[in-house]
Amino acid sequence: MRRTVPVASLAIATFLAVAPTSGAGATGSNPISAGYIAHFGVQTISLHGSVNVPVAKCLNKQGLDGYLTTTFGLGGSSGGGYEQISTTCPDGTPVYEATVINSIGASVSESLSAGDTVTFAATVSSTSESYTLTDSRSGSLSLTGPGFGADEAEALQEAQAGPFPKFAELKFGPISVNHATWAQLDPTGFNQVDGQTVQLKVSTLSRSGAFHVKYVSQG
Repeated sequence: MRRTVPVASLAIATFLAVAPTSGAGATGSNPISAGYIAHFGVQTISLHGSVNVPVAKCLNKQGLDGYLTTTFGLGGSSGGGYEQISTTCPDGTPVYEATVINSIGASVSESLSAGDTVTFAATVSSTSESYTLTDSRSGSLSLTGPGFGADEAEALQEAQAGPFPKFAELKFGPISVNHATWAQLDPTGFNQVDGQTVQLKVSTLSRSGAFHVKYVSQG
């Protein structure tokens, strides 16, 4: 999975394979992102959560920096939908933008500011999908689509094409899936690593499903 209707009866029991304890933090590494990914049987999925937009520092005044992308996503073998926050440095100054992408590639976007809080909600079934992203200053983005079979959820921070913009800490607020906390899904956590150098480090999960990603180095 890579990079973007009221629910009648959500099958929560599938997610409760583990007790609601704090997550163990990163158990692996990834060359392109840091965060958590959860897998489950295909079913109607409702994903909710929030994240802050941290202040970014562009490291190249000529606008040759890489980018940061924060992703909340649902995916499966037949498609995927995403709610993303991107930070780029086109002229040496950080530009923040939110984008919602459905399974057939349609998208809507709006500008953000550092310090904003962004909440997200997504509901996906085999016959429909709906997404709402709400920024504390810019308002809401909404998008629907034809649906797909979702069996994976992710909450990630990606930093690529270095030197990527520097930031202190990205805070993912409580995340829930079908009314179970992110921690109850027992997701797999991983750091972003370049060779032997940790670039982004993920924290353990709280009981509510909150966690954070810290900038460590450029590698």
